[in-house]
Amino acid sequence: MDNLHAFEGKPVKSAERADLSVEQHQATEGELTQEQAETLAKWIKEILKERVNNVRGSKRLVDSPAIVSEAEGGLTTSMRKVLKAMRKEGMPEPEVKYDLEINPKHPIIVRLDQIRTADSSLAEKVAEQIYDNALVAAGLLEDPRAMLRRLNELLEKVLTKP
Repeated sequence: MDNLHAFEGKPVKSAERADLSVEQHQATEGELTQEQAETLAKWIKEILKERVNNVRGSKRLVDSPAIVSEAEGGLTTSMRKVLKAMRKEGMPEPEVKYDLEINPKHPIIVRLDQIRTADSSLAEKVAEQIYDNALVAAGLLEDPRAMLRRLNELLEKVLTKP
């Protein structure tokens, strides 16, 4: 896909890249403003620390709360899989960090912004779970054990509330 730049006069871009956007609609009540989304993205980056390159509000998500995307200039997921298959046994696998894009219109992201000051430990677990969910959706989560432990903690917390 890197060699195909246009089709029928329209630019062709990989959906794995971070520079893809869709037509925006007017913000409505119940959505985060751009400023709120930037503040939440900065907070999520502080929580995830070195697990991600960058966190930002998305211009392309409609139904999902978040997505991981390739940093510009990095290897695509498909190319990384080819290189992994070719890698010799014992060779270390290069560390990969993705960008996380959050959907400021999604109810999970809106609610996360609301609870991060009221219940910071819960909000931190939710932020980590959102990132892991995005990795799962992209087929990129290598070891699900930490995610499953956190998911069980979240379920326990939700189910024990009156």
